[in-house]
Amino acid sequence: MSTLNIAVAPRQGTTGKSLKTGGHHLAFVGCASFDPKATLKLVSPNNPWRPGTLGDQFYNAVLSKAPATVAAAIELGAKAKTPSYPGGIPAKGQNGVMSHLRWLYTWGGAYLEVGGKLYAPAPVAPKAPKASTKKAS
Repeated sequence: MSTLNIAVAPRQGTTGKSLKTGGHHLAFVGCASFDPKATLKLVSPNNPWRPGTLGDQFYNAVLSKAPATVAAAIELGAKAKTPSYPGGIPAKGQNGVMSHLRWLYTWGGAYLEVGGKLYAPAPVAPKAPKASTKKAS
């Protein structure tokens, strides 16, 4: 009997509302493309994407092969033949290798280390309390 590992990922977009307002999407949009020489390391052995999705196809065709660098992932993507990417996964673009890497990297910092670092949102300074405009009595 074999065992299949499927990650239980944070729920994303099951309400039918746009993901474009959520924290993960905002983190993804704010994440710059990675240097091709940056190292890659999976920190979880589980594929977080639902079976059959574009992300799942990317994971199985590229990340399951444990590329050591971003450039190696791009190279594997170009050679990949999947149902959604019969001619290979593009390096850039909405569903390209770099986008998938950025999405996984910013997914709570739980799946991918890039350049020796896990994702952590920048700290936000607390707002200073408003000065009172009331006159003392």
